[in-house]
Amino acid sequence: MEKHCYIISYDLCQPERDYTGLYQAIKAYGYWGKLTESTWAVVTHENPVEIRSHLQQYLDGNDRLI
Repeated sequence: MEKHCYIISYDLCQPERDYTGLYQAIKAYGYWGKLTESTWAVVTHENPVEIRSHLQQYLDGNDRLI
């Protein structure tokens, strides 16, 4: 299956909350890079909907994920 590079960007509204699970989930893709404070690149065979669905479980309802 072909892999693609995706950019993940987020806005976390509760900075005091522990987002370690989110960071571990992003790093679990294997090929990743942190581009800025809240922007990462990952290489995966998953599609954007699958990535979003997977990462949303680590976010609060008022956080944003792009």
